[in-house]
Amino acid sequence: MLGEVIGYLNQPDLDNAFSSFYGEVHAFTHNIDPDVRAVDEEKAKEVCEAVLELEELLASDSQAAMSAAAAKLREELRGAAEVLGFDRPGG
Repeated sequence: MLGEVIGYLNQPDLDNAFSSFYGEVHAFTHNIDPDVRAVDEEKAKEVCEAVLELEELLASDSQAAMSAAAAKLREELRGAAEVLGFDRPGG
């Protein structure tokens, strides 16, 4: 999901990056928030901050910053998976 967004940002295909992010990825971040927050409130805040940063950058023209923000969000979501007891996605 988020890998697709990052791929589009690296092409650059900002229209598809935007559409991809505001589909499953955005919904997923909202859906996991209560569960992550119940276990680790700080991690939930970090995920939220990473989402907000990417949302702000998607409205800008800085492709490099968008790619960096998407990569940061991916790392935060990997950490959230660990908090919930899942193996860390992506190694």
